[in-house]
Amino acid sequence: MFDFDKFINRPCIGEGLVEGIFGRKALYIPDNKEFQPFDVLIDFHKGYQEVKLKTAEAPVTSMGIAAFIRLCEMPKNYPKILQGDHLQIENQTFDIINVEYHIPGTEKVVLHEQCAPSPLYYP
Repeated sequence: MFDFDKFINRPCIGEGLVEGIFGRKALYIPDNKEFQPFDVLIDFHKGYQEVKLKTAEAPVTSMGIAAFIRLCEMPKNYPKILQGDHLQIENQTFDIINVEYHIPGTEKVVLHEQCAPSPLYYP
C-alpha cells in the first residue's frame, strides 16, 4: 500500500526543516505587545508574481513580496493573522500590509520590507 504521509505530506511540510514547501521558519511578531512573538513555518516569495484578469483582453500583472501561512501554524491564543503584524525572515523584518484568502486553511500575506532594523523586534 502507498504511504501517502511518507511520500507526499512529509516532504511537503519538511517536518520543521527548511526543505519542505512550508518549511521556512519565520518569527511572527504581533503588533499587540501583549502577545509574545512565536515561530511559524511559511512559504516565502520575495518576487511573487500575480496575474489578475481585469478584462477579457488584458491581464494585469503585479509583483511583490508575499508569504503563505497555514492557519494551523498559528497558536491557539493568537489564531488570526492580522494586518500590521510583522514577520522576521532570516534576520529581515517585514510588515504585513494585507491579508488575503488563498486556499482553504492558508492565507496569503502581502509584505513590506522594513528599511532599518528596529530595536522593538527580536534578533
